[in-house]
Amino acid sequence: MEVKDLIKKRRIDLGLTFEQIGDYVGVKKGTVQKWESGFIENLRRDKIAKLAEILKISPLEIIYDDIEKAHDLYDTYCINENKQKKTALNIHPELNTLIEKAQQLNRNGIKELEKQADLLLLSDKYRKINLKEKAI
Repeated sequence: MEVKDLIKKRRIDLGLTFEQIGDYVGVKKGTVQKWESGFIENLRRDKIAKLAEILKISPLEIIYDDIEKAHDLYDTYCINENKQKKTALNIHPELNTLIEKAQQLNRNGIKELEKQADLLLLSDKYRKINLKEKAI
């Protein structure tokens, strides 16, 4: 499916008018009509982001003519990002689990987690480096 067809399909599926999309993106309705006709060469990044947002699609789907390629690129990006995160945390695999749990906490929960970590660090039992050894 070409980008122009995707834009039209999503607009119709979501029940949006040219004017509604134009107002949201910050362009005139004629510009949206041009996009649906295939004239998208001069589509700026900020407009791509807003257009993708209102159409509830990935900006990659607008940038690439080949929608499958866009999805493959996005999937590859996510896989690589996850690999990098895991590689960065290879010191202790348990940290991955801890971070996943911490990401589920709200602000108050994160503050409480930080307090608990500070309490654990006060005890030589839980700290890697003994404070007494460090002072010597």
